[in-house]
Amino acid sequence: MDPATGMAEVAGITPETVTAWSRRSSQLRESAAGNLTLVDGENPSPAQLGAAQKATRAAKPEQLSFAELRAAWRADARGLGIDDAARWKAREARRKASCPALDRRRLAAAAEQIDKAAFTRADLVEIVGAQLPVDTEQSPRLLVEAAVDDMGIRLTAGRQPHQREGHELFTLDRILAEESRVLELVDAQDFSAALWVREGDMDALSPDQRRAVENIAASTWLVQPLSAPAGAGKTTSLRALAVMARRSHGARVFVLAPTGTAVDVALREGAGDVGYTIAEALHEIDRATLTLAPFDLVVVDEAAMVGTDDLRRLLKATTAAKVKTLLVGDAHQLAPVKARGGMFAQLCTDLPWAQQLSEVWRMRDTDERTASLALRDGGPAPVRRAVELG
Repeated sequence: MDPATGMAEVAGITPETVTAWSRRSSQLRESAAGNLTLVDGENPSPAQLGAAQKATRAAKPEQLSFAELRAAWRADARGLGIDDAARWKAREARRKASCPALDRRRLAAAAEQIDKAAFTRADLVEIVGAQLPVDTEQSPRLLVEAAVDDMGIRLTAGRQPHQREGHELFTLDRILAEESRVLELVDAQDFSAALWVREGDMDALSPDQRRAVENIAASTWLVQPLSAPAGAGKTTSLRALAVMARRSHGARVFVLAPTGTAVDVALREGAGDVGYTIAEALHEIDRATLTLAPFDLVVVDEAAMVGTDDLRRLLKATTAAKVKTLLVGDAHQLAPVKARGGMFAQLCTDLPWAQQLSEVWRMRDTDERTASLALRDGGPAPVRRAVELG
């Protein structure tokens, strides 16, 4: 059994039997070669193999009962070859590798690797099923159901008859503890974190940008979220804040982002002095080769794509150094890749000092601008409004 997926294979089936019953690939190539013109020597293209698949797809015998299917399998000349020696060898290997009885600590450690903060019951069933003991007298289904009921913390109300199973969402106590540690860090405050604003610093900003930049500069909170859709002038606002930080304290302005491309773009547009990917910055901080000092300004671009644990590690370092950290992004952006996220959107919603840019300047056409924001916000009504405007 694959411990990652829970998928199992039957041990002891002879290679000859596998070959005899696995004829689909050869069937496709023979069909493509016999009915289509091959343009690349003897190898059919993926498109030709796709056409052959549709042309040779056998109808599933869904109308047959299980008894009829078993009779047909028994009558098939290909038969079923069993290698007893291989089967017993696999059985012994399985017994030696058998997992201990299910316990909550081991299951929680496995479930903690899930890359979503909120997930369906089926997601948790898949993880728990992969951890089942190989040999157990209890019903696997009962074991899995009991473990899932014990571990899963419900986030939504029970689904109604017209709703699908995926409507119900769950989480784990360890995930809640992880998010709680982030929330504890965002309350850090230091009165020296405020930046001096001089006349003329914000002349190039729109009223929307001016309000956000002025509030961020005056804020004494060390963790400062700034949410904005694409084209709202985030980079223009960051340039103004970088100028204030350098002049106020001679500070360094660090730009961090999930990807190197985002770091390069931000530096090229003048949003900071030094850039790192999130992974690089955390690695350098752990090795003590990147040191942060009071009055420095850390800008985290595309903050919505930063995983919860990485965000916790970063904020732990910045708040300990009394460094103001500006989390910049779009709360509607895609989630982190293979990591739990969602904290940026929560911080933008929950923190009273969070700032938001709402005016889009990249698009000049009013209807196009309104439609793009409606699509970003999602939901039936906004999407319908975007379609009508389009």
